[in-house]
Parts: sequence; C-alpha cells; structure tokens
Amino acid sequence: MGTQTVSPGSSSTPEHASAAQTFGGAFEDVEHVVERIHRELQALRTEHAAIAKRIGLIKNTITGLAEVFGPGVVGQELQSLLATEPVKRRRSRGLTDACRELLRETSEPQTLKQISIRIQERFPTLVTHHRYPMTIIQMMLRRLVMYGEAEEIDAGAGLRSWKPSTYSR
Repeated sequence: MGTQTVSPGSSSTPEHASAAQTFGGAFEDVEHVVERIHRELQALRTEHAAIAKRIGLIKNTITGLAEVFGPGVVGQELQSLLATEPVKRRRSRGLTDACRELLRETSEPQTLKQISIRIQERFPTLVTHHRYPMTIIQMMLRRLVMYGEAEEIDAGAGLRSWKPSTYSR
C-alpha cells in the first residue's frame, strides 16, 4: 500500500503544510494504523481461503464416505450441514425478454424503429441508461434471430424488420 509520510517541512501544497503543522505526528500515527489494518485484512483473507478450502475437502470426504458406505453412515445433523441451499436469484425483465414479448404480440413484421418506440413506451427503464438505445435493441433482436426465436426480413429500401420465428410461436 503506497503511503506517504508527511512532515511539516516537506509538503508541496499549503493545505498539507498547514494540516501537518496542526496535527503534528498524527498523520504518521494514522499511517501506522492503516498499515496494520491492511496487514490484518490480508491475513484474514488468507485464513478465510484456507478455511473454505478445508471445508470443501471435509464435505467431499463425507460425501464420498456416504457414497461408499451408504447414507446411513452420515447422521441427519451432518446431512443438513452439508446440504447446500439453492441460490435464489430474482431475474428481472431484460431487454431481450421485452423484444421477445413485443414480437410475439404482433402478426406483422416490425422495423427497428417500431420496436424501439414500443419498448420505450412500455419498458422505458430498460433503455434509459443506454446511449444508443436503437443499437442495443438491434443487438437483442439479432440475438433472438441467433436463438431461432425471430426472423430478420428485408423490408425494402434498406430497412430490416423482425417477426417471431414460425417455430417459436
């Protein structure tokens, strides 16, 4: 960690000089505290990694013993300790899902502009943080084509349009 000792005579800026003169040796004390905390944090992270590795080894050993000698060898309490809880992730509606839904709702092929307008009307928060929303929507539509869920059609005059794939309906 790059710490720098500040002494009253070595400061290059007036703010540092006045603060160093006011607090005297306090900056050096703070630097020592920060350095000690940093070393302790590194030691705890190393210890945490070693403990996690050991826990994994013990779980694998117990699982192997249960496979060889049957689940009866492992008690109910130990089984509950070994059971991993499924990670619960709340999946939010994404832009790909919005494009998919809008394509399925229409029977006519839609241009990029038509789809972009409908997304901005119905799901405005999905594109507010994008600098070029039509570009990202076009990427999502091409992704749906790649997944086989949509078809890209030449609408003439250099325009492209999209419709749901006949297989995904």
